[in-house]
Amino acid sequence: MNVRPSHFDKDIMCCIIESEAPDMILEALKDRGLGFAIWGEGVETPVVVIDNRDGLTEDQLLAIEAHELGHIMTESDVEADAEIYAIALLRLTGHHTAAQLLLDRGIVDECKAAAFTI
Repeated sequence: MNVRPSHFDKDIMCCIIESEAPDMILEALKDRGLGFAIWGEGVETPVVVIDNRDGLTEDQLLAIEAHELGHIMTESDVEADAEIYAIALLRLTGHHTAAQLLLDRGIVDECKAAAFTI
């Protein structure tokens, strides 16, 4: 398990699961896919958790991190809200391939993504 500050916001921690991890994290990943965010009332430091046990590419890792950061920054559990924020963030920081990975998922279309700015 690799813990580091987020590439996008140093006040948010990023936990990359590469092999072993506590059982409660592995159980949460079963229900949430490749990542999830821990944030909200009572959480002093928000955390993004990413499952990298299958060896994701750097662009995939950035896309997941940005998406989960989108949940934290928009304070929303709505996938489309997080996705739109993530695409804008990735484009703003020059990670266009990672942004395209999110667009290719089809949660939001280009028109919605293009209309949002950070």
